[in-house]
Amino acid sequence: SKTGTLLFLVNDTFYKNTLDEYTASRPAYLIIGVDSYDELFNDMKDSEQAHELEAINTLLEEYIGRTTGFLRKVSNSRYIAVVEERDIRWMMEERFDILDKVRALHPGGMLTLSIMQAPPNGSSLMEYFVSPFWIPKSVGPNPSENSLTRIPFAFASKKCPSS
Repeated sequence: SKTGTLLFLVNDTFYKNTLDEYTASRPAYLIIGVDSYDELFNDMKDSEQAHELEAINTLLEEYIGRTTGFLRKVSNSRYIAVVEERDIRWMMEERFDILDKVRALHPGGMLTLSIMQAPPNGSSLMEYFVSPFWIPKSVGPNPSENSLTRIPFAFASKKCPSS
């Protein structure tokens, strides 16, 4: 009796490349804060404040502009940047060199940035769903997909793309 071996070769390179691209393109966010904002800007004239803030904004916009993400100023001293995981990797490799660039703007050492350490990836960003069963009278009719109807977060059960 003869025995044989059957060998199957499967080319799964496409699937592995797709998985790698999916992992690298996951959204991540950075919370960037200007340390000692009040102490630094309280004693400055308005024109000096504008000049310093313009320099900070320009540096941050150029830094985040190297990515596929975007930057938003949420308060006087706080920014949020949404970038891809691959961008976080090169930022960490460069040890967030934006910190040194901003520090160089103000030789006294008062002006520093802080960037949230180990930013969470997109899987930890909360996704919520809008419930079709509860209709709050104070916020409008039953939401439909792509509606701009506001609904309290506690009653959410399905996410509408544009809500």
